[in-house]
Amino acid sequence: MNSYSISGYGHMVSDPIRVDAYVAALAKLVRPGSVVLDLGCGTGLMAMVAARCGAARVYGIEFDEAIELARRSVRVNGLDHIVTLLNARSQMVALPRAADLMVFDLRGVLPMYRGSLAAIIDARTRLLAPGGTVVPARDRILLVPCECDEAHREIASPWESRHGLDLSAGRRHAFSSLKRRRIPTSGWLAEPAVVATIDYAVCVDEPAIWRHTWTLESGGTVHGIAGWFETDLAPGIGYTTSPAAPETVYGSAFFPFEQPTDVQAGDCLCAEVRVDALGEDYCWRWVLDVYRHGKCVASRRQSTFDSRPLSLDRLRTMRDQS
Repeated sequence: MNSYSISGYGHMVSDPIRVDAYVAALAKLVRPGSVVLDLGCGTGLMAMVAARCGAARVYGIEFDEAIELARRSVRVNGLDHIVTLLNARSQMVALPRAADLMVFDLRGVLPMYRGSLAAIIDARTRLLAPGGTVVPARDRILLVPCECDEAHREIASPWESRHGLDLSAGRRHAFSSLKRRRIPTSGWLAEPAVVATIDYAVCVDEPAIWRHTWTLESGGTVHGIAGWFETDLAPGIGYTTSPAAPETVYGSAFFPFEQPTDVQAGDCLCAEVRVDALGEDYCWRWVLDVYRHGKCVASRRQSTFDSRPLSLDRLRTMRDQS
């Protein structure tokens, strides 16, 4: 079950950048008489929009209890003769007829979120008609090395010495979490790079490895890597979660390094972000190697596997489940 609160759902349905783009995409792609699947329908907004756009039948699937709110909204809006809501894991659902269009937004700060890709691929394979349309069509992932002392200090400060006691044991775990931070463009040390494209019509669920190398034009201090996505929902319709654009409900990502790294003009920064499925979630690993005159002068490694202290019993359980 996901962790959205009612206020969290409220932020999602009231984000004009996100919602207006999805509404425009559905208005463009839904055909009169078509069958639409809203995967992870939440409060039912997209399912109802699809019905208003002329769909003959809309199926909304949601495992969270928010589906009860969706049921009330569908009834209040007089769309219960078109919209059927299913409270279940999508992997356990079969539809009377394959959908012509599947719409979803199962992202967190980045598209890989709580095992979402596996659910999308399963629904695309079993519940979408051959040649059916997926919304969004694709997401592009962008990364950039950044200097952001304030964000770094915010993570580090709780684990300093207090009352004469050394609390630094928590520092490594604190820096091993993917953060939701908007790093301003003034902190970017290079131009953002597109490191991956997720094409939802054909993508597969396998470890993702995103790599890029930047040659710096000026020096600074690397505190982490900023990341975000751009999406194409339909031809000519999409949006970005870049910190250079108006803020969306998703925010943008910050992969922090425990040890800041001083860099110079001419240095080559080789970054890698790896995403592996781990149970019903993902494990993130981010790496930075700094090369100066062909020699590696600094290496940084972090992973969300280290984001919390784990007992030997818990590690054995995780091993047995993998």
